[in-house]
Amino acid sequence: NYRAVLIDFGATRSRNYLDAWNRGEALEGLAPQITPFYAPPEAVVEARRANGELGLTFHPSIDVYAAALVIYSIITGHPPYSHLKTPLDHHEMESVIAAKSAERRGEITPISDEVLRAVVYEDTRFLSGDRAAFDEALHRFLSKRVAPDPEERGSAAEMKRDLEKLALIRSRKADQDVLWAALESGEI
Repeated sequence: NYRAVLIDFGATRSRNYLDAWNRGEALEGLAPQITPFYAPPEAVVEARRANGELGLTFHPSIDVYAAALVIYSIITGHPPYSHLKTPLDHHEMESVIAAKSAERRGEITPISDEVLRAVVYEDTRFLSGDRAAFDEALHRFLSKRVAPDPEERGSAAEMKRDLEKLALIRSRKADQDVLWAALESGEI
């Protein structure tokens, strides 16, 4: 079994709350609190809303995006954007906004396939496929969660399910039996 540890809960709001906020409706309480470096572009860089006003957009996938960057950093030992030719100073808001703007336009991504392939997995045995297959699957998993379009990122539940498959996390006996059967049949 494994448990998730909540590291940043400031952006969590109901979908109705976020939809109202994004329409520019006055709501009680604070705006979602974010760490700009780990927030998706739409939560850092203003854009035209449906009503024509400029504003930030807080999509329910905001925490999925942030979690993907944290997972990337934990696995690689590198911060997001470290692969860029021009270093990003995450303490300098103008630098973060410039990077998030470029990311929103699809010009850059916060993660790097090259950095993922350079990770050294000491004392690790790949149970399914080989190292290259794992690197490719991990890159696909993370890339989906940091997609420029918030609708493409999926939900936290989908992310959890996909991470369990990717990392071969088995939380129940029945899951173990299914997993081992899939491994033995070559499905995974």
